[in-house]
Amino acid sequence: MIYAISHRVQCILVEKHCFGDCGKILVGAIVDPQLGQLYVCREDICPHQERELDFCEFEGERLILRKLK
Repeated sequence: MIYAISHRVQCILVEKHCFGDCGKILVGAIVDPQLGQLYVCREDICPHQERELDFCEFEGERLILRKLK
């Protein structure tokens, strides 16, 4: 599964948790017309996750939107 985190919607939390505390975020991004730049994460367990939403299929894998807390 691919987990995606919207930088536009959650920029402060992405910087704090994904690039800071965790550091496992992948630098390459997916661009969605509505959500903007989506950072990619492959970690199934995220201690900073509030909830997730099954979004779509991307390159043969499920893309899950992750909302951080």
